[in-house]
Amino acid sequence: MIDADHPTVVGEPEIAPQRRRERRDAAAHRQRILEVARHLFGQFGVAAVSMHQIAQAAEIGQGTLYRRYANKGALCRDLMHEHQVVFAQDLQAWLSTSVRMSALTQLDGVIVRTLHFVDESTALLEAVVRTELRHDRCDLPHPDDRMPPGQEHWFLWIHDLLEGLLRKAVARGEIAALDAPYTADMLLALMNPMYLRFQQSARGYDLDRMIAGIRHVFLRGIHDVPGDATLPETDR
Repeated sequence: MIDADHPTVVGEPEIAPQRRRERRDAAAHRQRILEVARHLFGQFGVAAVSMHQIAQAAEIGQGTLYRRYANKGALCRDLMHEHQVVFAQDLQAWLSTSVRMSALTQLDGVIVRTLHFVDESTALLEAVVRTELRHDRCDLPHPDDRMPPGQEHWFLWIHDLLEGLLRKAVARGEIAALDAPYTADMLLALMNPMYLRFQQSARGYDLDRMIAGIRHVFLRGIHDVPGDATLPETDR
């Protein structure tokens, strides 16, 4: 948790479960697969690249690839983890240089940077989510209680960051008191890659419009209404 006086996350961000220690040759093998997949995805798009193509380009047997990654979603999850670690480190570096800024300015920076990151990573995130949902087991208890598949640690890390900055803004008197955990959840819901894609493809919104809307509702709208906060006559 990030408290009101310390806006940055202390220590290495734990945004995914710790990977078991690998042998050097196994780690090199995995990196080779990920480098090939990253190149193919960048050239042709995630959806257009098959596991067979990745195995061929990496010059390994398809069975070997499937022993390492059961499906393309699992491979994308590994790539996504690397992206998330770099993003988290960059975000922490920015926060460490912004300690003199207001909490709302820091919150704005985190929101904008996270939205750009999710937008740039949408194809990978979609592959992870769709694959997990397609292979989901129906006998798991309370499936609706879980976070988006494969992203639990990531969402918890970002949630704590947003919640901490909201609490800091309240403590400093920059905004009125609010339910910081719930507000952080609402911000995260708007950063869901599937929802971002829907807004872009079905609604035709660009990222700038979405950022402007989030700023209006969550950064300006959470201030106290000046004067009498009762509803206007037309809304009663």
